[in-house]
Amino acid sequence: IVRYLRDFGTFPDWLHSPKGGVWFAPLSNNFMLIAPYRWPGYWLGASGWVGELLAYKISLLFGAGIFLYGVFLASGIFLKQRWQQCFLVALAAITSTGSTFFYQEQALGTLLYVPYLWWSLSKIQTHPRYFWLFASFAGLSLNNHYPQILFIYAICLAVVMVGLFRRKLVAFFLAHLKGKDLAIAGVCFLVSASPV
Repeated sequence: IVRYLRDFGTFPDWLHSPKGGVWFAPLSNNFMLIAPYRWPGYWLGASGWVGELLAYKISLLFGAGIFLYGVFLASGIFLKQRWQQCFLVALAAITSTGSTFFYQEQALGTLLYVPYLWWSLSKIQTHPRYFWLFASFAGLSLNNHYPQILFIYAICLAVVMVGLFRRKLVAFFLAHLKGKDLAIAGVCFLVSASPV
């Protein structure tokens, strides 16, 4: 992709291989080719500032950073002191959760949106727009190699959160979420789930 961007200035329509290749559009989410954390690597590699391998490593580091920031945000739900949140982020970075990303990128594609799902769902009580964000993260989580895993996880997460905070969430939904908010959340989900 980096070579194609460098030579033609656009994303490829076809991924060439010795056996012919594959059409890019329907398979782009399966191979995480358009994952947001890869964009800096594509840009750096296509600009010629760094080599292709270094650009790939930079994109993995960027993805790990996005995940760890999400862990920091999500840990604020249960941990109130900043040092505890930082400690949890450090643990996530040095344990198999964070280090796995460098030799099994599909783990990054699968786990990237999990902390953001937790965080946005916990914030729905403060403002209905976080429901739109939750719907967007749920849609984005479908753009990886095993979309059903994250989609089922998002549904189970919603059920668990409703189980834990049932009175508050149900009261909030009834008081604040209107049909407009549900419609906007539906559009956010559909747009972010689209591989285009």
